[in-house]
Amino acid sequence: MAAVSVMVDANGAIANTKRTDQATVIAIVDFQQVTRESRAGASIRRQVNKQRAIYQKEIKHLQDELKAERQYLQEIKKEHSPKNFKKRSGGYQRKAENLQKLVNERKRQLDQMYVNGMRQIESELARILKTIAVERGIDVILNTTRGQSVVIFARPQTLISEEAKTRLDERLPDILLPVPPLAQKSGEIQQLPRKAKE
Repeated sequence: MAAVSVMVDANGAIANTKRTDQATVIAIVDFQQVTRESRAGASIRRQVNKQRAIYQKEIKHLQDELKAERQYLQEIKKEHSPKNFKKRSGGYQRKAENLQKLVNERKRQLDQMYVNGMRQIESELARILKTIAVERGIDVILNTTRGQSVVIFARPQTLISEEAKTRLDERLPDILLPVPPLAQKSGEIQQLPRKAKE
């Protein structure tokens, strides 16, 4: 039984239809579910959670030290002049700022650990899906995960990107962009009016 391929162009008109000897075989995968439910995915979450606990313990220790220092500063505030107290409390402020930087850095490190691990899983899964496609004669694999690329694999015969680019290059080889009026006259950038101070 022959299959008919129908393609719709950008204007919604039906493009050339052609008969093929075989129907296109399409498979569907939930890429995110597979990566999330895989043993490697569980391993990544375990490792990130373990490292998060280590970081939380480190941060809690530093927070406790800051809390004790703040209480000490509160107690001695009455005994010192404002100038002298400001000098003493400056060290506390720097420590508090450094702690916030550390918290942000630890969060960034945890995020990076997770992303690096997931990239490895996704890369391997893409290779596996390509192998499955070849083994089962699948032409196109679609990803059902929301917000992610839809086509994971497609046989080269089903891809039309290069042909579309060639035709676009023929029909629209160049575009002349209009030059904004301010830049046309002198080539200088005019300053925008400054907002009045409030």
